Order: sequence, then structure tokens, then C-alpha cells
Amino acid sequence: MTVKLQATADALDTSRLDAALDTQEEDEEWRSWWTQLPDFIKPDYPLDIPPNRMPFVRYVFTAVGAPRFCPQASCGRAGTCQGGDGPPCFRADRKDLSQVLFLWWMMIYGNATDEEYERSMRGTGNRCAQAASASPARRAGSHRKRRLADAARRPA
Repeated sequence: MTVKLQATADALDTSRLDAALDTQEEDEEWRSWWTQLPDFIKPDYPLDIPPNRMPFVRYVFTAVGAPRFCPQASCGRAGTCQGGDGPPCFRADRKDLSQVLFLWWMMIYGNATDEEYERSMRGTGNRCAQAASASPARRAGSHRKRRLADAARRPA
């Protein structure tokens, strides 16, 4: 018994196969990128900040105004993140502060822009969004501008 094929190889729709392969390749590429990120900046990271990352975290949290919301009174009084176990502000507001860490990491090592940073902070209702202008690129740029302005004022 002979079976007649429904379609020839020329009539086969390969665009659907290509789209499926593209999606699979994109998923693999995304997974590869995600696994290269440090665990502590991922939103689902269940532990406290690793001690070797604390200087970076203290700087970032201070820059975005996290001490205003910190349950540790010394942070609020000093206006800077004092660190410690957790740190306490991270334990109290993990969702917002993990987003801040992730966005700063993407600004420094990824291709995220100031506009994307600010839009993401405001779009999610992050309470640190008031200090969204404290993004790493903007802070670095303003620091350079101040140095250049200070150098221009000094007598030669």
C-alpha cells in the first residue's frame, strides 16, 4: 500500500520551525546571562547580603536614601547605611532594595541607561525612587563635572 504525502518538502512552512528555534536560542542565551549574575542582586535571593559585597551595598543604599526607611536608628541618624547583619534595611525592604541593587548592577556592567533606571524605579513604585537621580552614571558624571569645575577655579 502506498501512502500519499500531504505536502512536498518545498511546500513545508519552515517559518514556524525557525521561530521555535529562535525562541529556544533566546531562552538559552537568557539563561546563560542570568547564571553569570551574582546571586545577591537577583530578586529571589533568599539570604542576607554576603559580607564581601557589603561595601558596595552600603554605598548604593546610602546613595538611594535607604537609611531613611531603615529600622536601625543609627542608620537614620547618620544618614548612611551602617551595614551589619542583613543589613537591617535590606531585611525590612527586600523587594525595593533588591531592585535597586539589580538596576545599579545593570547600569555599571550592563547597558542600562539612566532613563531605564528611573522608569523602572518609578514604574514599580519603589520608595527609593525619590533618589532615582542617584544612579551610578549620573553620580559619576556629576562628580567628574565638579572636579573639572574645581580645577578650573584654582589658580594656575
